[in-house]
Amino acid sequence: MNYYFKNFSYKDMLSAFIASLISISIIFSLQLEVTKSNLFFTILLTFFIPISIMHIIYWKDHQKKNNSLGRITHDLLFILITFLLLFTILKINNIFYKIGSANNLITLLFICVFVSEIVFSISINFLLRLVKNEK
Repeated sequence: MNYYFKNFSYKDMLSAFIASLISISIIFSLQLEVTKSNLFFTILLTFFIPISIMHIIYWKDHQKKNNSLGRITHDLLFILITFLLLFTILKINNIFYKIGSANNLITLLFICVFVSEIVFSISINFLLRLVKNEK
C-alpha cells in the first residue's frame, strides 16, 4: 500500500480562508436577525454553507472526494482561520468580552463546524444514493 502525506496547496488554504470570510460575514449580517427560536438554524446555516463551498471547491480542483482525514484537516484549518479572524475583529472592536474567553469561541467553532460537517456528509451521501438509484 502506498501512503502519502497530503500537501496543502495555496488553493486549499485559499478555500478555507474564503469559507471563513463567508462564515464571518454571515455571522455579522445575521447578528441582528437572530432570535432564540431560530438560533440553531442560524448557526447551522452560518457554518453549513461555507463548509459546503469549501468541500465543493476541493472536489472541483482535485476531481475527487476528500477522504475523512483530509476533510477533518481541512475543517481544522477552517476553524483556525475563522478563530484568528474573529478574535482579531472582536478585539479591535472591543467586544470580545461578550464571548467570555477564547476557549468559549474555540469550543463553539468546533461544535458548529463538526455538526455542519456531519449534516454535509449525510446530505451528500443521500444525494449520491438518489442519483445512483435513478440511473
